[in-house]
Amino acid sequence: MKILDNLGIDKNDDTNKNTKTNNKRIISIFIVVDILLILACCFIIIYCMRLSDSMRLNVYFGESHAGQSNIAQLFYAENPDDFSENDVLTEVFEDDMVSFYVNELDFKNDIIRLDPFNRKREFSITKIELLIGEHGVFTVKGKEIKSYVDDIKGMKAEVTDDGLLCKSKKNNPRLIFKKSFSKQIYRWYLLLNRAVYVVVGILLVCIGIIEVLQVTKESKKTDIFYVIITELLMVIGTIFVYAVRYFENHFGQVPFGQLIYHLHTPLDGTDVSSYIDVIVAGLVIVLLLGILNLIIYKLLKKKCLHFGYVLWMMSVAVVIISCSCYRFIEHFEVVDYYHYTHESTTLYEDNYVDGRDINLKFPEKKRNLIYIFLESMEVSFSDTGDGGAMGDNLISNLTKLALENDCFSDGSRLNGAYHVSGATYTMGALAAQTSAVPINEAIVSNETLNGSWESENNYLPGVWSLGDVLEKEGYNQEFLIGSKGEFAGRSSYFKGHGGYKIEDYDAAIEENRIPQDYKVWWGYEDEKLFQFAKEDLISLSKEDKPFNLTMLTVDTHFTGDQL
Repeated sequence: MKILDNLGIDKNDDTNKNTKTNNKRIISIFIVVDILLILACCFIIIYCMRLSDSMRLNVYFGESHAGQSNIAQLFYAENPDDFSENDVLTEVFEDDMVSFYVNELDFKNDIIRLDPFNRKREFSITKIELLIGEHGVFTVKGKEIKSYVDDIKGMKAEVTDDGLLCKSKKNNPRLIFKKSFSKQIYRWYLLLNRAVYVVVGILLVCIGIIEVLQVTKESKKTDIFYVIITELLMVIGTIFVYAVRYFENHFGQVPFGQLIYHLHTPLDGTDVSSYIDVIVAGLVIVLLLGILNLIIYKLLKKKCLHFGYVLWMMSVAVVIISCSCYRFIEHFEVVDYYHYTHESTTLYEDNYVDGRDINLKFPEKKRNLIYIFLESMEVSFSDTGDGGAMGDNLISNLTKLALENDCFSDGSRLNGAYHVSGATYTMGALAAQTSAVPINEAIVSNETLNGSWESENNYLPGVWSLGDVLEKEGYNQEFLIGSKGEFAGRSSYFKGHGGYKIEDYDAAIEENRIPQDYKVWWGYEDEKLFQFAKEDLISLSKEDKPFNLTMLTVDTHFTGDQL
């Protein structure tokens, strides 16, 4: 020892150097382990997501129904008395099998009802099978089917060796299944959507504990950088998970193009009252997790175990962010949207007809036009006998009106136009129906989308719409809505294409039609909208010019997750 001291060699210094070298080696090893862990966890979770999305319930019939357009429905509810037209899967089939994708159903709480056909018919059900991917995991066939059926309505059913031989007494025969049937399916749902995440979570925790205990590092001021990065990644991951799950559960398959459109466009007039609780809850979750993370970090720092925790938390955050991004891309079909907006097509060159190139001839006495857009209304709300998807016709008067006049059908049953991307949400439908152009990034320029839209002709300035045609023919035109016209660029579109007078929520206040402080949801109700329409029609009819009154309802738009 004296010799070392005389030579000026500090033994403690060598020890510190060795300790630092070992720490660097251990840190390097765990960085590699974390990278491998991230890849493994992402692979497992994404693979199980894909399997879960492919979860199908197939119903097999004992005879072929090829060449026939049949409708089958799968209802789900907590109680037999609560089956609703809002909670149903509808499929069209033409052969001996119908398939329902059931990954989003809550089999823990729900029972299901099968309406195998939309009209009177004799048929047999021979097998019901749950598939995950291409693998059948639960099968009920032959006589066993009856043991899972709780009630039969609208038909007679005879049990045979092959299954159920059924004869409908009326349209929409129904099979209500027992809770035990749902429980069998729920077991597989748990395996894919719960058990896998528990296993991955346990794996992450075990690796995290080992990493925290093995990676030691003396406290330094530079550690604040890693803390900030960890907190940021964790916050981003939490927001991603929360947002994706919320959109999945409450909006279903919202087109990605619609999300992109509303990120670009003015949202003046949007009513966010339905989402305040959701936003507040999300902020609280992020705040609490952030505080908890800092508390754990401070406690571990006292024992110099904080650096391993930081490395581990970064890995967990990366796994969460990666899987959430994948879920978002898959659920909202982002890749399909990209291909749709970037594919080459000659559709418009071959089929689009510009109204400016046509010599339209109007009669000497021009007819007036009343154009009513019904929010969130569709043919499927009619009953199956009339071409819809419901057991009872929810739009019987509209169905009668359509069948007695011109509609997209052969006159015996309702039919409809094929929905294209960019025309399935409100502003997209308004533009597509009046100008024959859907809304998407390939057609609408970024300059237009990102513009303020304060001028009267910067929304789709290149198209020639119905409003342009009628303006050229001297029509008085009005767009009547119960919300703010600025939302999504509606006022700009109708002002720029036809010089419409915009009668919106703000106009109703200025004209003393409603009180200054009156507001219901987005503005005012359709009951008032139709009353104002009557008043405006009387006023327009007194003018010397022909008129076009276009109006948009809103009461049938969903609020939160309810219609």
